[in-house]
Amino acid sequence: MNGIVLHPMFPGAKILYTVLILLLVFQGLTQPLRLMIIPSDTVLLEFNQRRSFADESEINRYLQKELIRWQKQNFLEASFDSIIRDSAETTAFLHLGRRYKIYQSRPGANKRERKKDELNSGYYSYLIRSVQAMIKELEQHGYPFTLVSVKPELVSSKTIEIKLVVDSGRYITYDTLIITGNSLQDRLFLMRYLDLKPNTAYNEANIGQIDKRLQQLPFIKVARPSSVYFYKNKAQVIVCIDDKPSNTFEGIAGIQTDEKEPGKYKITGDVNLQLNNVLASAASLKLQWRRFAAQNSDINVSAYYPFLFGAPLAISDEFSLFRQDSNFQRLKNNSGFSYLVSGLNAFQFYYSYEKSTATLSVLQQAQALSSNTLPGVNDYVNKNYGMKLLYKNLDNLFNPSRGIQLIFDLSTGTHKVLENAVLKNANTTGGKPYSAYDSMPPASTAFQAFALMDFYYPLSKRNVMNIYMQGASMYHRQIFYNEQFQLGGLKTFRGVNELRIKATSYALLRTEYRYILPGTGYFNLFCNGIWYESNIVNSYSNTMLLGGGGGLGIQTKGGILTVVYALANENGFVLKQGKVHIGFTAVF
Repeated sequence: MNGIVLHPMFPGAKILYTVLILLLVFQGLTQPLRLMIIPSDTVLLEFNQRRSFADESEINRYLQKELIRWQKQNFLEASFDSIIRDSAETTAFLHLGRRYKIYQSRPGANKRERKKDELNSGYYSYLIRSVQAMIKELEQHGYPFTLVSVKPELVSSKTIEIKLVVDSGRYITYDTLIITGNSLQDRLFLMRYLDLKPNTAYNEANIGQIDKRLQQLPFIKVARPSSVYFYKNKAQVIVCIDDKPSNTFEGIAGIQTDEKEPGKYKITGDVNLQLNNVLASAASLKLQWRRFAAQNSDINVSAYYPFLFGAPLAISDEFSLFRQDSNFQRLKNNSGFSYLVSGLNAFQFYYSYEKSTATLSVLQQAQALSSNTLPGVNDYVNKNYGMKLLYKNLDNLFNPSRGIQLIFDLSTGTHKVLENAVLKNANTTGGKPYSAYDSMPPASTAFQAFALMDFYYPLSKRNVMNIYMQGASMYHRQIFYNEQFQLGGLKTFRGVNELRIKATSYALLRTEYRYILPGTGYFNLFCNGIWYESNIVNSYSNTMLLGGGGGLGIQTKGGILTVVYALANENGFVLKQGKVHIGFTAVF
């Protein structure tokens, strides 16, 4: 049993525990009331000045705060001996008494062996922290009915020992989860997701997070707050949830200037289909198709399945195929498994395979042969192993006003240059075979890093500030034009054409103000900036761009209509070169 030993710094006075303030209540006057505090047993310069208050209730609150302030500094006898009031002034006589030293006694030791260590914190703050920590520890390990009481014992005329008496109560374990409402969600999935394993210790902190974690699932609506029913030594958790539409179909049309024909405009497209809660187990399937030029296209498919075999494990696969004109195409596949730390937040480990094939023009072949160097666009294969941290805690997945989303990704592996058959077998003018590939190592070590941080902070009920940061970098011996990161457009740097920015390293920052409209609509204003570099074979450049704009999201019966205008200083701030994105998201 722990004990707290109180010992006075100055001998010979009684230990008083008078903490009640006797206040006289008079009718308030129109003029300001003055307060004078007079210490009765010491000299305190801070009380030499009178203070003015609007009414007597303010005086009462101030006197209570002063009393607690001194008691927290170990003046445990602090009290107001008397309070005298007249029509305009209140005089309070403060008795401080001794200042006590506070010791923590070692449990299990006798009086001679007891080790006393003086504590630096005040009595009240230390006692509160001790009790709170003790209760929290027991509540998280199966004892929700813990009671901690304070028992003072007089050790000598100068020493009082205060003991904390703990009654832990019954040991409680989880029984089962009861689902009410119209939800058809799989019970076993919810128990795993909420960490409610039968016959494991009851955890009060976990119970307090149930509704919040349920709201993180896009296909669940919390109809009523969750509750707990205790019987014998068991706890049944009761949740009232309804299923809600969460699958989305999103179409975005972009209007942008034609780089090949200035003065004209072209239409771009971005179509996304996301199926959530497949098989009622939070499994998801995503498909994306983008077309941002006449012969450019991008296809992405991903699948995710959590709580494999009932364990906190998930498997996932991501496939993408990118084609740029007839110049090159790039295929990439990421296969991985995740360890679910909390809910769907996870550490992911994956294997990535990426291959690109290039079709060199006659001019590119001639330049490579004449300089006896590798072309900027070339065939390659990347094989990487990586680890990713995925964390999301948002109050609303479609239109958040508070929360954070984090992604950190590190990978390493091998990068191998594949020989182009045309260049390998070609001869120069003098009959000497092309030999740039001969000087290349079979493979080189590659590194890649990616980070995303997305913060939402409510300024008031409908005003929200969003700060979005994203950055990435790749490194190996020979980086080709066709393996760079591609950015630009509504979801990354706004104000330039979709995927126009090619970079080997970049840092992006966007700040956005949102006014939340009823439902899931909003009005926003934003500014964004990006620094990026392109460090590839036979070329290096770096650039900084700034941009800004605004938009509007309107909720309709069929979904959310979004219109966004963005402008960047790519060629100076020219209004007619701004980008207009019109999108519609249907939820079903």
